[in-house]
Amino acid sequence: MFRRPSRQRAAADVARGGDQLVIDVQTHYVSDRRIAREETATVILGLGESVAGDLFQGIDKLVRIQNQAGYSLAEYLRCVFLESETAVAVLSSGPGAEEQDPRRILNNAEMVGTRELTERFHGTGRLINHAVVHPNIPGELERMDRWSQGWKPAGWKCYTLYGATGAGPMRWKDMSWMLDDEQAGQPFLRRARETGVRNVCIRGSVLEQPPAGMARPPPETSARRRKPSLTSISWSTTRAMNRGRGTRRRGHMQRRRRISAPTGS
Repeated sequence: MFRRPSRQRAAADVARGGDQLVIDVQTHYVSDRRIAREETATVILGLGESVAGDLFQGIDKLVRIQNQAGYSLAEYLRCVFLESETAVAVLSSGPGAEEQDPRRILNNAEMVGTRELTERFHGTGRLINHAVVHPNIPGELERMDRWSQGWKPAGWKCYTLYGATGAGPMRWKDMSWMLDDEQAGQPFLRRARETGVRNVCIRGSVLEQPPAGMARPPPETSARRRKPSLTSISWSTTRAMNRGRGTRRRGHMQRRRRISAPTGS
């Protein structure tokens, strides 16, 4: 076994040492499915052009061809755990019906498999995973028991925009949904409470101007009036005026709220 010379080890300790606790709350990589990588490249270019179009002109070849290895598991592990001071990372995924939508970057089985592989490298607990749920797709609520017991996710990831009113990777044949509707949202919150996995991670719009009628995560005021039993972690997008360059996205804002699941069946 190769052993690093003591001088190199000491230099590494000085360069990488520190007492900060670094937790990356949302990380991704892309599976080796060709259609998933093609969709990812389209999304990257679309988001980049919507924020700073002049900086993203002419880089299609770089994003679509030259950087394919940059989306891989190997690069993910290198960037997150070898060349950064990240102590704990959360592995998540975009939307996509489980085993039905091959555009999805990682399915739930791939996320838990990545966590189990990482745990074999050194210790446990450095990588935790979401499980993505689409309450508006038949059968997914029923799978939550198996996912919670066998895969032990840190939280449920959901996209209220994913459905027939969505666009691009958010578009699916079933209707989009809201947290407070009786068809999908309320049954989902009940199931989350029953499984014991009570972190609900809600993704808002990633578009500058969502199409008219696209579902958004609703205000949780009514839920917060009751005794809290779930933790809601929502991602939204803020925008700010940049001098001389129009409206640009400033970044992500995370909001943690305690919400209550309905008690009825």
